[in-house]
Amino acid sequence: MNNKYIIPSVFDNEFLEDLNWGETKLKNMSVRGMSLAFGLILTVILGPDALCQPPQGREMRGNAVVKDVYGIAQQRKGDSGDWHKINGGDILATQTTIKTLTESAVLLQLSGGHMLRVGEKTTVTLRELGNDKSFSFHVLAGNIWSMVRKANQPTKYEVETPSAMAGVSGTIFFVSHDTDDDQTMVSTNQGTVNVRQFNGEHVPDATAVPVGDGQYAQIGRVLQSAPNLPGRPTAIFAKPQPLAMQQMWRAMHRSEGWMSPKSGGAGFKLNRNVDLQMRAARGRAPGIKGGKNSPLLGPGRRRRRRM
Repeated sequence: MNNKYIIPSVFDNEFLEDLNWGETKLKNMSVRGMSLAFGLILTVILGPDALCQPPQGREMRGNAVVKDVYGIAQQRKGDSGDWHKINGGDILATQTTIKTLTESAVLLQLSGGHMLRVGEKTTVTLRELGNDKSFSFHVLAGNIWSMVRKANQPTKYEVETPSAMAGVSGTIFFVSHDTDDDQTMVSTNQGTVNVRQFNGEHVPDATAVPVGDGQYAQIGRVLQSAPNLPGRPTAIFAKPQPLAMQQMWRAMHRSEGWMSPKSGGAGFKLNRNVDLQMRAARGRAPGIKGGKNSPLLGPGRRRRRRM
């Protein structure tokens, strides 16, 4: 008997496979449609760059993210190779060296929300960037500022210069190294920085000198009378910050929100006047003489007025 219409049996495996394939296809199309719609909504609300950002934390561990940059700033991986321009949004790996020219600066966000500001005319190597919660930086010349979050306490956070080693925990601080006189300056805005000086064999002293809130210290070498003898280390003393340095910190808090742990993305901006303020504090700003409280002059010392 030939039937015009054949009704498949419920035991027809081939028919059931076709039916399941069609149901799965419809579900996949539905999921893709919902994902596309959700992506369009995010793009409208957060902007076109929202979907291009890697997940928070994934790109941060062992790396640094460039949050802001101005002027001429370059980077290279390792001790050799070509220098490349630094752009906002770049992700920098360990053993990257950053170099800035005059009127230039770079702001980096590190793993754990810690921040590093690289000032003008600075060369710094990013040695460790958060693996095992350890951070290490080598400042060859220039100025860096940093904010270490107490909530994400690192196991190690060190800044090395040719003259000294600074170890910090939960603080806002500044480190500068002047290659002209081989002098390092450490200034603490909040918390404590433990400073150890290098001896002649470039080994840090066993005893650290704490530099606390509102204090600064200068570490350098005093030249010997004999020209061929190396300079001997000078003693480290933590002293109250002079007025010009206090003004620098106040200017930074007013103009650069990254120093506040609650600033969020809105605070990831650099202000060009900060580096000018730093030059003025050191008595080296073009056309601006160092004030009576310049760190290089010392509190209470005045320049003699020329007659």
